Amino acid sequence: MKAALTSITLAVMLWGCATTPSQPKLTRPGDIGHHDSSIVFPEAIGAFRRGEVRTYDAKGRDMSAGYNLTDPRNTIVITVYVYPGPKLISIGSPANVVDTARRRLTGTHFDVIKAEHIKYHPWASLVSEHESALEFRGQSLYGRTAVFKSEELFAYRIQPIVTQAEVYAYGKWIIKFFTTNPAASQGVSVKFIQAFKEEFRRTNE
Repeated sequence: MKAALTSITLAVMLWGCATTPSQPKLTRPGDIGHHDSSIVFPEAIGAFRRGEVRTYDAKGRDMSAGYNLTDPRNTIVITVYVYPGPKLISIGSPANVVDTARRRLTGTHFDVIKAEHIKYHPWASLVSEHESALEFRGQSLYGRTAVFKSEELFAYRIQPIVTQAEVYAYGKWIIKFFTTNPAASQGVSVKFIQAFKEEFRRTNE
């Protein structure tokens, strides 16, 4: 996932100071780790099974793992991305200044992601967006969420679908969840998606 990243310089060195182990916590056979952040992509997350894992750079700092749920009531595809976020360099700035800058950078990056989705899916429409949070490794990560609707090929047929993009700032990294499911089963899908994120969070404690 290549995306335009913005660089802002404040008065203090803080972006990237989140404590993240240098080695992935591989707890089960089949786990795949993002080395620099220590985030793990398990072979299974709840009812979801991991599919394709991709790296987008030579050092493996930009990675994604796809997960699939085929349930009698639903089909859901979730892709989890971990990649370097917009750089924030600061030296001594107050916490509120750093927090504001981080939110602004995350919001700018999120706008790029929305524009890219519309570019490659011109028939999709943005139906909502909002700020969000993800509890992860003892931190409350700031994020943004957008929901799109469209009608296209999914699960072997043309049908109305819902696509959700969630972006969270984790130190110097971005964690992104990209989810697609049939619009007809949205009520059921929300529960599966929430359970997936909770299990992903728990696995990466």
